[in-house]
Amino acid sequence: MRNERGKAIGLICFNVDASFAQETQHLLKMFLKTKTEAENPIEIFGSHSEEQITHFIHNYLEDKKLSLNHLNHKQKQELVQYLYHKGVFNFKNSVPCLARSLRISRASIYNYIKQMEE
Repeated sequence: MRNERGKAIGLICFNVDASFAQETQHLLKMFLKTKTEAENPIEIFGSHSEEQITHFIHNYLEDKKLSLNHLNHKQKQELVQYLYHKGVFNFKNSVPCLARSLRISRASIYNYIKQMEE
């Protein structure tokens, strides 16, 4: 508060309990939390399937210190199994895309997946 000359002569203080707002914020964070890692890549990436398949292949090869051009039969099979567990095959047209990348037939990919289930 100020007097007619503009000099401060008093102060008004309001104390408010804002703990309910903090609790509400905490609850909203829990309910609205987004996944940064998911079992199913569709949950993260949506419909950019070809880019994401390439991304998963690149990460796998980098982790294993392998080159796409020098994968043998067993390594390709392990890569397909890895991608299967990552949920890549939930993407539309993932098998043809992967077949092109690995330079193998779609039937080979389906056989690799079938062998996992046995």
